[in-house]
Amino acid sequence: MNTTQTEQKVPLHSNQRLQQLFWGCGLLFVVFVFVSVTSMGCGLTQKPHHQGMTCANCHFDRSAELASHKTLDIDCSQCHTKTEWAPAIPHQGSTLKGKHTTLLCSECHKQDPPEKVTQVCYTCHQPDYEKAKNPDHVATNYSKECSECHSQTGWKPAALDHDKFWPLTGKHKDTDCAKCHINNVYKGTPRNCFGCHETDYKNTKNPDHAAVNYATNCETCHSTTAWQPSTFDHDQFFKLEGKHKTALCTSCHKNNVYKGTPRTCVGCHQTEYDKTSSPNHKTSGFSTDCVSCHSQAAWKPATFDHDKFYKLEGKHKTTSCTSCHQNGQFKGTPRNCVGCHQTDYNNTSNPNHKNSGFSTDCVSCHGQAAWKPATFDHERFFPLKQGNHSQYQNDCGACHKNTASYKDFTCTDCHEHSKPKMDAQHIGEVSGYVYESKACYKCHPQGN
Repeated sequence: MNTTQTEQKVPLHSNQRLQQLFWGCGLLFVVFVFVSVTSMGCGLTQKPHHQGMTCANCHFDRSAELASHKTLDIDCSQCHTKTEWAPAIPHQGSTLKGKHTTLLCSECHKQDPPEKVTQVCYTCHQPDYEKAKNPDHVATNYSKECSECHSQTGWKPAALDHDKFWPLTGKHKDTDCAKCHINNVYKGTPRNCFGCHETDYKNTKNPDHAAVNYATNCETCHSTTAWQPSTFDHDQFFKLEGKHKTALCTSCHKNNVYKGTPRTCVGCHQTEYDKTSSPNHKTSGFSTDCVSCHSQAAWKPATFDHDKFYKLEGKHKTTSCTSCHQNGQFKGTPRNCVGCHQTDYNNTSNPNHKNSGFSTDCVSCHGQAAWKPATFDHERFFPLKQGNHSQYQNDCGACHKNTASYKDFTCTDCHEHSKPKMDAQHIGEVSGYVYESKACYKCHPQGN
């Protein structure tokens, strides 16, 4: 057997093993790749292979092939699902709502390839903003943030928050915009009552607002629900109480003239004052401030405070007015005792007040409850409560021999002094000495 023959006789099963090994390894690789792809979800149903990976890490070929994709700089998952490439659904998970979901891409993405578009409303809708005339957005200087008034469902209905400019309440809620915004002019529309309702103010005659000079701030009397009923606060000018609350406006405001209406009692009630005869207010000089005696409930009963003029006590409280105020004459009525009681003073004989020179201030001896008992204070003139004279406290006649006049009294009738003896003791010693009782009292007022 030669060498060539020996090489040709290599066992056939060795080559078969190599082929089997090759195909076995290839099959294992395919299985490995399939299992890996399936388990890691490349483009199927699971998350990317590793954290930080994007779709383009594997699908760079598709991103590079399409020119439209080169400028987007977004992840495949924003348009494509993990199930299949087509159909693509742009803006998945973003903010497309309402009408925007039905638009063609080219309506927003004008360029080819598509550019990335801002999400600011005005950027796309500037022409719509500038063309809007009802109301005129540009002239009115409306906000350019469309979403403040509009939704993505449609331009209308718009939901303008009017309260940002002027709160709509009552009738204003239902009023047509054109009533306030004449000729669709919104900018510069007045925001105070009078700015819109000046004509109403000037045309109102009951009462005449302009003539009376009422406030032009309508809400001080009216609500936004309706002009009437109004809630005029009369107390701001004159507080209504008692009968004034139910009196007709025309009782005080003649011919619907409100401006200049008096705010004092006598301003309206001068006639009543002048006609009153019991008592006669005018001749008596009564105050023209009616409330000093009367209430607003009624003229009577009056609550005249007599103490402001003369304090009524004792019998004076129950005495008839005419006893002091003769013939209904109140003005000039005396306010001192003797002014009314001069006759009583003059006619009193026990003791005789006039002849005795008693004080005309009756209260120095009498109370207002009754003339008697009198409380004459003898101590003011001569002490009787102590000493030898105390025995004569109730015996006026011991000193006052002439009961017709208590000015007269005697000392020498009790004190038996002889004139010669008294003369000898006083002449030359006492200036102005006279032998009589009044001279004795002058030097001996305390009786000692």
